Amino acid sequence: GTIDFPVEDYVPVERNIAATTATQQNLAPGFFLYSDAGPLRGLVSKIGLCGYTIAEYGTEWDGDDVAGDFEQRPVKVNGELPDYKSSIRGYVLSPVIARSFSDRISVGLSGHFLYGSFEQIRGNWEAVYDSTSTSPDTLVDFYPYEFNEELTGTGYGATVGVLYKATDLLTVGLTARTPMTVTFEGDVEVTSVLEEYRRASQSESFDLTFPMWAGLGIAYDDFLFDGTVLTADVQWTQWSAVDEI
Repeated sequence: GTIDFPVEDYVPVERNIAATTATQQNLAPGFFLYSDAGPLRGLVSKIGLCGYTIAEYGTEWDGDDVAGDFEQRPVKVNGELPDYKSSIRGYVLSPVIARSFSDRISVGLSGHFLYGSFEQIRGNWEAVYDSTSTSPDTLVDFYPYEFNEELTGTGYGATVGVLYKATDLLTVGLTARTPMTVTFEGDVEVTSVLEEYRRASQSESFDLTFPMWAGLGIAYDDFLFDGTVLTADVQWTQWSAVDEI
């Protein structure tokens, strides 16, 4: 349908935002160590420990970049502009064991301990009108308020892998990781230069699932000439598990 606005009731608002953004690339930490099983050699062939980054995503905007001149004006006497930020991080620590059942086939198993963090900052402006004015739409000022959310959580999972040496030159590997659900918990706080918009810190929690993952890979030794290896792999991730947060 359509809605008719009387021309005399329509007040255009112009917002010119000259926002800039800078992309920052971070190195995601990770390591892998392994050794002979030693006294456990009768049960397993190798033991190891690895740690890696499973997620480190986010974006950030400075409040000064997304506010027009009119919105920045009251900040000089009332406070700071609200920033905009979101980030989600996840780091995994995994003990690993592996066993060779023959010269052709070996199996590996790892457990996962996942630590994650979730942060969100967003804000807006509250318009304050003059209640004593004969016109109910007489704007007095804009006052910024900010919503701040910081949560952390842990989760658990496991990965199993199988390595099969089909020939002396061709090796095939298959690996699958279980989903890992993290229960994020923390505090949410709303701050504002207006007292009626300030809120005491409150607790919040939600679940986030890092989805199931599986991969199949091949390696061919001495490709073209001795000492070179040709590899290829295909990966599948159950992204439907994180359709909604």
